Amino acid sequence: MMKPPGKRLFVWLLSGLTAGGLAIAIAMASVPDYVVFPSQDSFKIEAYTDASNNGNSKVELLEVTDSMTQMSFSFGEDFHSPYVGLSFTPLSSSVVDVSKYNRLTVEIQGIGLSRVGIALYSIPERNSSYEGPAESLNHSYLNISDQRIEYHLPIKQFHHPEWWEDVYGITSNTRRKPDLSRLLHVNIGTAFTARLEGCKKLRIDKLSFSRDNRLLYLWLGSLYVLLSGFLCFWRFRGTKVAHPTPVVEIAYRPVSVDEVGSKDEACINYINTHYHLSDLSLDKVATQTGSSPRFITQLIHDRFGCHSKAYLNGIRITESKRLLCKTEQNMGEIAFVVGFNNQSHFNRVFKSECGMSPSEYRKQERE
Repeated sequence: MMKPPGKRLFVWLLSGLTAGGLAIAIAMASVPDYVVFPSQDSFKIEAYTDASNNGNSKVELLEVTDSMTQMSFSFGEDFHSPYVGLSFTPLSSSVVDVSKYNRLTVEIQGIGLSRVGIALYSIPERNSSYEGPAESLNHSYLNISDQRIEYHLPIKQFHHPEWWEDVYGITSNTRRKPDLSRLLHVNIGTAFTARLEGCKKLRIDKLSFSRDNRLLYLWLGSLYVLLSGFLCFWRFRGTKVAHPTPVVEIAYRPVSVDEVGSKDEACINYINTHYHLSDLSLDKVATQTGSSPRFITQLIHDRFGCHSKAYLNGIRITESKRLLCKTEQNMGEIAFVVGFNNQSHFNRVFKSECGMSPSEYRKQERE
């Protein structure tokens, strides 16, 4: 057994541990934000619309100053899912490296808007077998208000949207986290909007990548307590006074077989009652029910003979049928209410399941 350190060595080791932890914490705290806007010399700001998809939304005014970017626009008619947005593209190089940041900060205001979508486009990692798109899209939604508010979005919140995964055949096995080492551009655009009429405004006062070090500090603090505790134990273990170990009796209630079996029902019930959440995923169901994604996937396959996504879409389509027959809500509202973020994706899934579009189904049921 190793001999306990002397007092001088103990002080040196503890001081070195403290200095190392503080150096890491200070280094991470001193990482400056990567400012996308306001920084007109580094990024080009452009407006985009649904014109590329045969839409007719129109940008009335785009104003870019040293402190804010503001766009006034109107949605076009006779287009199933109109959209307008702003694109921030680096000028100095084709890509920028923001991989050391774990949070996106945006100060934003919307007039006539309640929700926007934020998209991070990057160059995906390629190998000899890669056959995917030239750009990788990771996306997140943000609820906004008519007041200027600063929001902080964790990068881990960004995922491939469902329609992107459907188009490029991306599965849970091929899904990748955002690669911010080769960022191409950032887009901020309108998401689902219940009222399309009238002039809308989108204002952005700040857009930057930053670090949230709270988890790192917690990890460093825990490691410091553990290592310093070990050093103290190593130093003073020779002077430890032995005490008899008391006998402790613990009363507990055994877990019943019924409780274990109810785990299956908990997973199914959670999906059945939370299908309307657009961000519902296997990981979220697993976290809320104390299960694993693999267990839920196998449970749904054994009980219903289908994949988990097909089961979830089946519930959403069933509810959308009821709303199509019983209410006067438009297609976009129904898509949003049952859990679809994108009306085009809703139309595609509905037609795949029912052999006709939602509007054709409503017409057929009301004749």
